[in-house]
This record gives sequence, structure tokens and C-alpha cells, in this order.
Amino acid sequence: MSEAVIKVLHYGFYEENIDSIVCSHFIHNIQSKRVIEKCRFKYERKSNDRIYYSIKRKGEL
Repeated sequence: MSEAVIKVLHYGFYEENIDSIVCSHFIHNIQSKRVIEKCRFKYERKSNDRIYYSIKRKGEL
């Protein structure tokens, strides 16, 4: 799964010229949390039922 995320990030950053991307997962979804963290997203905040992360374009993925 992380390979697909990396391809989407590359497309967003280098084809669409986006500077940052935000994602989230439900608090109890540990599998999504692992994929998000493996892809180097950084923790931003927590809401009632979700945890939010972001990643900024820097260098190569």
C-alpha cells in the first residue's frame, strides 16, 4: 500500500505542483496509521474521531 501512496505523493508534488498534502485516519485504524507514518507524514492534530497528518514537498520521495 505504501508504494501506491508514494506514487500519489509524487504525482501531487511534481506533476500538479502542490506544496503540501493532508490526510487522516480514524483513531482506531492502526493499519492506516502505519502506512501514513511509513510514508513520512507528520502528525498535525487529533479530533473526536480522526488523526490528521501532513507532508510538505521537499527533495525527492
